Amino acid sequence: MWGNKMRRCVFEFVLMLVAAVFGFSSMAWSDPAQLEDISFASLPGDSFEVKLSFSDTPPQPQGYTVDNPARIVIDLPGVASVLKEKKHQLSFGNARSAVVVSAGDKTRLIVNMVSTAPYETTIDGSVLTLVVGSPESGKAVSPALASSVVTTERSVSSKSESTVTN
Repeated sequence: MWGNKMRRCVFEFVLMLVAAVFGFSSMAWSDPAQLEDISFASLPGDSFEVKLSFSDTPPQPQGYTVDNPARIVIDLPGVASVLKEKKHQLSFGNARSAVVVSAGDKTRLIVNMVSTAPYETTIDGSVLTLVVGSPESGKAVSPALASSVVTTERSVSSKSESTVTN
């Protein structure tokens, strides 16, 4: 009699263990968000924007700038790129080119520039917008827009330590 109870307990334990393993595994194996489109536009005041469209809400970007050569690097963890083109030549203002690379479940956007510039990122639904450069002088940003802007910036220079501004 005790043997049957023991077998039943072991059987229930194994079932719970299998359910837990498959439950956690399916979460780990879920499809990452996909970067589906990228577009570029020149803005007033020697600035430009990069719009990234995703299959789902994109993650919070992690970014930094490099002084020499001048570039902005934006990391997107949990994102796979399905873009057909990886390199995009840019022909306005401070922008030279943009490169999108993916490895595993991480995608990186590298914006190559003539000189370093400040940038801001915003997320609206499934679109992440990167605005590079100073806005046109004399134009104020609306309070609604200012409150929705998330700035992610970290500067890396060969002569100084990294700084992070959030």
